[in-house]
Amino acid sequence: MNPSFNLVHEPWLPVLYTGEPLSREVSLFEALRDAHRIRELADPSPLVTAALHRLLLAVLHRVYGPATDDDWAALWEAGWFASDSLENYLNEWESRFDLFDPDHPFYQTPGLPETSATTIAKLGHEFAAGNNPLLFDHSQDDAPAAMEPAEAARRLVAHQAFAVGGLVSRLPGESASANSSHLVKAAVVLVRGRSLFETLVLNLVQYNGSAGQPFAFAPADDLTAWERDEPVRFADRKPDGYLDLLTWQSRRILLFPEGSPPRVARAAIMGGFQFPAGSDVPRWETMAGYRQRKDAPKNVDPWVPVGFSPGRALWRDTFALLSREEGFGGPQVLRDLASRRDYGYLEDDRVLELAAFGLATDRAKVFLWRREELPLPLAYLQHQDLVVILQRAVEVAEEVGRHLRSGVFRLAEAALAPDGNADRSRVSALVESLGAEPAYWARLDIPFRRFMRDLPRVFADRAGKSAREAWADAVQSAARDAFDRAVDSLATTGRGYRAAAAAGPAFFGSVSQVVDQFAGRTTEVHEEVPA
Repeated sequence: MNPSFNLVHEPWLPVLYTGEPLSREVSLFEALRDAHRIRELADPSPLVTAALHRLLLAVLHRVYGPATDDDWAALWEAGWFASDSLENYLNEWESRFDLFDPDHPFYQTPGLPETSATTIAKLGHEFAAGNNPLLFDHSQDDAPAAMEPAEAARRLVAHQAFAVGGLVSRLPGESASANSSHLVKAAVVLVRGRSLFETLVLNLVQYNGSAGQPFAFAPADDLTAWERDEPVRFADRKPDGYLDLLTWQSRRILLFPEGSPPRVARAAIMGGFQFPAGSDVPRWETMAGYRQRKDAPKNVDPWVPVGFSPGRALWRDTFALLSREEGFGGPQVLRDLASRRDYGYLEDDRVLELAAFGLATDRAKVFLWRREELPLPLAYLQHQDLVVILQRAVEVAEEVGRHLRSGVFRLAEAALAPDGNADRSRVSALVESLGAEPAYWARLDIPFRRFMRDLPRVFADRAGKSAREAWADAVQSAARDAFDRAVDSLATTGRGYRAAAAAGPAFFGSVSQVVDQFAGRTTEVHEEVPA
């Protein structure tokens, strides 16, 4: 008898109900039926969290649309998802949500040879399998832990959304490598509300196939992965529509269950659908921001997704996500949200949360996976003046960061060779070991979120002077502290003290000039020497 694990009825989605301290797993139907009572999806993996939201959004778009802003408003004002509509749809496609169905296994391709199977750990980038570095996990290729069906289902959905390019198993005549998913380089953004219901509805874009939409298509031809009869192939093609994109099958995968009750230790993973050159992906993707490269080589897509990188917090790219200026393509979910705010469907003073999920890679290697959150007062969606000030605030932090880098370099140079003949490689190595820049940027994370939340509230008072002053003080304090820590590391000899005396005044004066200008204060000459 074939094993069965049907996602419509079996618990597999980790959620946190409002008022409950611990998460629990619920079925697909329960998650949507109770969405107004659930605080959030609560998987520890950012990639799983993002991918599961896209899956739920695909179901909701199929059931509810919304075709117009008024349809969206009716859904928002209802406050919950009508269970009859959901039940009818999920009952119709129930067999396609079975993880181990022999003919149409959910999010998989039947018939892949078991001889091509590899460790189930390769479904998760967080695991130390294949090219993934051993960061926090200690599972190994030759001794992976088998997964319960619920976890295997979550990893399956996430892998389809965030498959990294590189070598894959293949059938005769196929290429030995496959392209990465279009989301791999992107920070996938999600507007979060007070409940899972609000979060899902806030991220529903207008879905009717009109030519004015960034993804014009005929909804009747747009199918989710589970609605398709033909198996996934290793082929180039464009999405048929938005639901196709949300459930895009970038890989052919087949899980091989073992035992009773079933567990999954192995899976076949092969290349799936790939975007052909010139697909104009930014026109389709609604949950990512893009910036345009003016120097893009010929035949190279000039639009680059806003994404994560080691050592750089996403808040430094806030302008790229919120700007409507030429050369920037903010997420469609935010543009639709701005329209709904303009029509009065959302409160003017509402503060939502902008969550971003993703990873950073180099070719087939994954270096980090991350979730970041920023406050999102809706005023930013209407007033671009606020967004411009946000960008200037980031520029101030980056300018001060450059002064910190040069100040610490001068400090290290004077400590190594007061005569000015220090070897630059030795100086650079010493600067790196002092860690001033990472300490500086880490100190600014919380103050920027506070600044982003406070600026719209005080903007009417001299363009938010009090918020700008608070940010200027935070930047100056972070820079001074980072420099002082570097001084403390070197000031163990007379040479170190003299180096601090030589490098300090110019550094402190430069920082003061930058932050005082942003805060609108009169700049004074500072001649401080660190103690």
